[in-house]
Amino acid sequence: MPFGAIDVGTNSIHLIVVELDSAFDTSRVVYKAREMVRLGSEDALESGSGSRAGTTSTRPI
Repeated sequence: MPFGAIDVGTNSIHLIVVELDSAFDTSRVVYKAREMVRLGSEDALESGSGSRAGTTSTRPI
């Protein structure tokens, strides 16, 4: 069963998708990506394109 997680931080966004095999109690990484966004930079906060508030959410894909 595939699961994904997204981590949105002030400087980068990370995405990982893993395949879980419950029969063997193992997992393997299917896809992994990172993008530098600098949401916490003074330029982003001054222009209104970012905020200091954040949320966390996980769900099966």
